[in-house]
Amino acid sequence: RTTSPVGFAGFAELFDRIQMFAQGRERCVVVLAPASHCESIGRVMSAMAAHAEQRNERAFFAELRGRADACTLVPRAGQRGGRDSATSLAIDPADPTTSGLLSSWLDTHAPGDRLVLLEAPPLANGLDAALLARACDGLIVVAEAEVTERDALHLAGERVRASGCNTLGIAMVGSSDPMPGWLARILRRDTTE
Repeated sequence: RTTSPVGFAGFAELFDRIQMFAQGRERCVVVLAPASHCESIGRVMSAMAAHAEQRNERAFFAELRGRADACTLVPRAGQRGGRDSATSLAIDPADPTTSGLLSSWLDTHAPGDRLVLLEAPPLANGLDAALLARACDGLIVVAEAEVTERDALHLAGERVRASGCNTLGIAMVGSSDPMPGWLARILRRDTTE
């Protein structure tokens, strides 16, 4: 489990830990998926992309869009070397040939990149993220402190288990403040009255 406070340093730490997991592999492909619609996975991916760029690390970032048999992998905008102009890949995450299609697509659009991070839709939407992760090296579930509901994490866990993908962990983003949000709001209100 990785706890990453909101802010660049926490996301940089998450990126570095994924890189450590990738050591010794020719290419490591990891899917990051929020538990529900409440988490800001785009912020996580953008911060990790900025960290990779700042450290001059070769990494490729893409996003899975759509649902079920109409999914498309789209390179994230703003990548170094204009790779965001790469063509997208239509895939069906449940299809057993997805791994081969993904590998061929990455050979073309991310040659030399040892680390590939794929942003997937919320696990609350369905199994797409977990099924895609089954064709990759693993899945990281993204939850947000004081935002992600327990039921959403439970459902995400069920879907991950049902897919049979390799689960690398949960990245908890959000406040590192030990004071619960509800208490902070009450205290702020009391000091302004």
